[in-house]
Amino acid sequence: MGNCLTAQNLIENSLFNDIFDVYYLGSNIGVCPHPSFSGGSHKKWANGGGYHLCHGDSGQFQLWAPYAYRFTPGGSHMPATKRGLGYGNIITLQCGPDYPEFPVFRSINRCGRSRQFINYSNLNLEKDSLYVVEFFYRTNPFARFQSRNLTYGFYSDSVSLHDSIVVTKVNDVLDEYPSYDEWKHHRSFFTSTGEEMTLFFNGEGLDSLIKQTDSLRIPPYFPSPIRGHHNMHWRSAGTLIDDVHLYKASDTMFTVTLPEDTVLCLGDSLWLHAEPEGFKLEDTVTTYEWSTGETTQSIKVTETGEYWVEVRINHTYWARDTIVVEFEPYPEWPKPFGDILEQCNDVGSSWEEVNGPELKHGGLYFWSTGSDEQTAYVSEPGFYWLEVQTPCYTESDTFELKQINCIESDPYIPSAFTPGGHNPLWIIGGLEQGARVEVFDRWGQRVFHSEDYHNNWWDGTYNGAPLPTGVYTYRIVAPREGRDPYDEIGTVTIVR
Repeated sequence: MGNCLTAQNLIENSLFNDIFDVYYLGSNIGVCPHPSFSGGSHKKWANGGGYHLCHGDSGQFQLWAPYAYRFTPGGSHMPATKRGLGYGNIITLQCGPDYPEFPVFRSINRCGRSRQFINYSNLNLEKDSLYVVEFFYRTNPFARFQSRNLTYGFYSDSVSLHDSIVVTKVNDVLDEYPSYDEWKHHRSFFTSTGEEMTLFFNGEGLDSLIKQTDSLRIPPYFPSPIRGHHNMHWRSAGTLIDDVHLYKASDTMFTVTLPEDTVLCLGDSLWLHAEPEGFKLEDTVTTYEWSTGETTQSIKVTETGEYWVEVRINHTYWARDTIVVEFEPYPEWPKPFGDILEQCNDVGSSWEEVNGPELKHGGLYFWSTGSDEQTAYVSEPGFYWLEVQTPCYTESDTFELKQINCIESDPYIPSAFTPGGHNPLWIIGGLEQGARVEVFDRWGQRVFHSEDYHNNWWDGTYNGAPLPTGVYTYRIVAPREGRDPYDEIGTVTIVR
């Protein structure tokens, strides 16, 4: 607030761009008067109700025209506006034993209260809804005293301030005496009764909350524009008000939504755009902070990772969202693809297990055998192929299953078998008669033994009971005609 325009602001003249209706002894102020006008309403505006850039035309002020520019916002005595063309002014009077009531005020009982106060009419608030009031304030440098009492409240109608009923009031909203040198910001909340029609700003002239300034803010030779001010037996403090906003608290709620977690193809990129949704205030102070350290509204993603964005409006309201971005790698083809898978020709119709590539983010498998699983089983010699499809790629590869004469070579020892599955027996090819085979579990217990291993293939049991899935150690010692005996230690896996 202060650097933005509020789309849902319920205050029409929040920047005092138009001459404001300020109560002054029961009268109010109209528009900027014509330069030749010598009446009093424009003086009433300048005398305390408020200040506006139209005061810069010294021809409007017949009483003290040479000094008029000094009381224009940004002039020699009055500060520049927070925003807009003008600001309102609340004068609070203080009375006491040494400061008797000035007679003209006694009749309307204004002593110890505000001489002017600001109001906005024709409001229509929603019952039981939470609302926010924001404004900026500072001490009027023309005032000889300061007050930290400032209240705002609501009347039940828009008639004369003396006849209306106050339905909501917030007392003593200032925590410190307003500064001369800068605009202070105030924000507070209230729940509407649904009866609020007119917003007013007021002051309370309590003795303990008005203090004399250290020095006069205007030259001592300059006469007071209020006739007889220097002879009055009362003192007053002035507080300037600008940039008044009234809106529902829910209007500041918003979200920012990034896309769902995404998988990209290698070489692709993704633009992430943070667009606040649901925020009803037209605010120019919107900041973006990404996990990458970037502060733009959009970023380009080219690497795997988790990305988040935090959006802040007015450095106060914020929303956040996260997305995980991954890239689909090319399939890695394991053996025997692109090569030959050998099978001993003396093992009959034994099935060989072949695994396709792992698809990290899922996909489809199409085997020449008709299988659609990652694993296929083949037994007949020939060429086999597999095609894989992912959202990014469609690739295929082949291998050849070839039978060889294992008797004339080293024994063929499968590294795994699946009891009850496609490959239910541990069939060792190329063993000559008289081979000794032993299998041990992980604790060294011998679970299979044959002194003449031939066509008595192991079925993965021990004493007739199925052994669990796991890795087992074997030793095979076999005679070989015309060569040294075959002696091999290795492992075999039971897969169930």
